[in-house]
Amino acid sequence: MKQFDEDVEQAPKAVKLLMAKMPEILELSDKIRKTTLAAADEVGFQIGRAKSGNKRVRSEENLNTPLHFLGETMDGDPPGAWLYPMLAAFRANVNWDSAKERFAWKIPVDELLKAVAPRLVATCVSEHQNNRGRPEFVAKQSSAYEICAMHVNDYLQRLEIEKLRAQAAAR
Repeated sequence: MKQFDEDVEQAPKAVKLLMAKMPEILELSDKIRKTTLAAADEVGFQIGRAKSGNKRVRSEENLNTPLHFLGETMDGDPPGAWLYPMLAAFRANVNWDSAKERFAWKIPVDELLKAVAPRLVATCVSEHQNNRGRPEFVAKQSSAYEICAMHVNDYLQRLEIEKLRAQAAAR
């Protein structure tokens, strides 16, 4: 709390802006969790056999896992340590200017998530496997964050190139 208080004192506009966007960010985290199960299947990783804490991801205890910020449930609970690098990568999708009190998504998060989810999950699967099946180490690997951010940046840059090509063609 002391650090939060210091942040508020040093950059009150930035903290106020982030707090206003927090519901969207928390919804995004639930959307990522929900998408992870299908994306793991898509990249050929049997996520149901992986552990989330001391339970299997798709164990009976993890049926009807609540997604509190979406008001839904899902059948499974992907490792929380996978969520951190995937969610952090979405910072690349933010137009941020705390002085002007601006925080806006460059493109809708649902569109971006649909486009990059398999690559983000594949990155987490790779880190998971490189750490002998210990998902908790995924969030401790800077490479997981860097590669996930690279996938988001790559998609955003490809969209920008397509936009510029369309503008050039229209001239």
